[in-house]
This record gives sequence, C-alpha cells and structure tokens, in this order.
Amino acid sequence: MVEVAIRANGTLESVVIRRSSGHRELDNAAVGIVRLAAPFEPFPNALRERYPVLRFAYEWQFMNGRLGGNGAVFSSDP
Repeated sequence: MVEVAIRANGTLESVVIRRSSGHRELDNAAVGIVRLAAPFEPFPNALRERYPVLRFAYEWQFMNGRLGGNGAVFSSDP
C-alpha cells in the first residue's frame, strides 16, 4: 500500500509505503514509479482553493500474472 501526497502546484510532497509487499525491491520500485511520474499537473483553480494537498492511498496486487488494485483519495484539510 503506497500513500502519495501531491501539492496543489503538482509537486510531490511525499510517497510512503504504508504496508510493505514483504519485498524491499518491489516496495522501492513502487516508490520510484511515483517519483518518476512527478511532477503532476497542477490542480484546477477550484480544487486548489479548497485543498492545498491531496493524499492518495493505492494498493497494487499481482495475482496469477495479472495486475489489479484499488485506491482511495484523502484530502488534507485546508
């Protein structure tokens, strides 16, 4: 489970492994993928005014050679 925090200007505030895969290499790869994707598009003005940072939690799952997963979005209080 990876938690990502993105600032309103699109820069990466943090990326943290919240639940390890049990394999350091996979955990490091997940963090590296997020860092490579940054910076992101700045938030639209309406979103930027309300939320200075958005936090996302995402879980990748590899089963039977296929990738699946789910995520949730958590906003920071303005």
